[in-house]
Amino acid sequence: MTYGKLYLIPAPLGEGDPAQVIPAPVLSFLPQLDCFVVEEVRTARRYLSAAGLKGHIQELEFHELNEHTAPAEVEKYLQLFRDGRNVGLISEAGLPAVADPGALLVALCHRHNIEVVPFVGPSSLMLALMASGLNGQSFAFAGYIPAKTEERPGRYAPVPGPPYAPLHSRQPHLPGRLHPHPNRGRMETGSARDWQTSLRVFVPVMKIAFTTLGCKLNYAETSTYERGFLAAGWEVVPWTQQADVYLINTCAVTETAEKKSRNLIRRAHKTAPDARIVVTGCYAELRKDQLLAIDGVWKVFGANEKNQILPVVEECVGSEIRSHPRLRKREGPTASAQGAQRDGKGLSEAKAISEPIHSATEGVFGAYSSGERTRSF
Repeated sequence: MTYGKLYLIPAPLGEGDPAQVIPAPVLSFLPQLDCFVVEEVRTARRYLSAAGLKGHIQELEFHELNEHTAPAEVEKYLQLFRDGRNVGLISEAGLPAVADPGALLVALCHRHNIEVVPFVGPSSLMLALMASGLNGQSFAFAGYIPAKTEERPGRYAPVPGPPYAPLHSRQPHLPGRLHPHPNRGRMETGSARDWQTSLRVFVPVMKIAFTTLGCKLNYAETSTYERGFLAAGWEVVPWTQQADVYLINTCAVTETAEKKSRNLIRRAHKTAPDARIVVTGCYAELRKDQLLAIDGVWKVFGANEKNQILPVVEECVGSEIRSHPRLRKREGPTASAQGAQRDGKGLSEAKAISEPIHSATEGVFGAYSSGERTRSF
């Protein structure tokens, strides 16, 4: 028995001429299909008509697959392939089967060894990521924003695992300001007059907590670290609160001071087991290996490595905040990226603002203690 194939057909992100955004090989292949599984028949008819099949629409066969389609109904579509028919899967916009009910049909085909052939096309997720300045090496799409306001807060929780640049998608009918928190970066694509996925990239503010033991010099250095992280867009929170990074400036003048340092490390690890704990100061200079053996300790910086604290933590933990709104206050170049289609009715535009942060040598300043005054310079 020869089975048909499932072809994943991309659709435009909005109205207009499909030839402007859909690759020519895809458009030239469409006349070879006469059976389509679509999210909404009326939209699919309009798209295929504009794509060059006008006059042949009545000859085509359409089957709906959307959020209201029962899994048992999807199973029936298997007969199409058993009959040797090639089927095209079309979403309402963009790539089918990505955050889309069509994924059910793709999974069904894989279970029955039916060949799935994807075509290249526009993706609002990739356009947004390209223009955001976020870490494209490691990102996670967290799905659609819930329509109900009370269901949204939990969707902004950090994605488990390594630091990810989180992507959230919303439908055009949802309110424009989904999360009015002033510490959230944003970047949108979409036109109100087009059926498009409006996507925002919410950049969570990374939180860091500081604590200091020992002399005034240590306190002056900690103040310098705080200024550097604040300038880079981080939020400084009390040591007793949940944070993404804990930095302890230690003292080793007595055994009691060393014990206090270890206790503070363990307390931070207990408060936030997944957080990264950074240790610096005299204790870090003298007993680096001993500190690294303590659960939760991520990095230990000696005296000659202190100027690397900010850039190392930024690179490993906080790279996704490089387009944070606070950075716009500093002087520097502004980048704007426009990606999508112009059709006379609206512009699908992705904009991101990216500006430089402190270099490795700008993050730490020298300090000294004299009498009752501690100064930094």
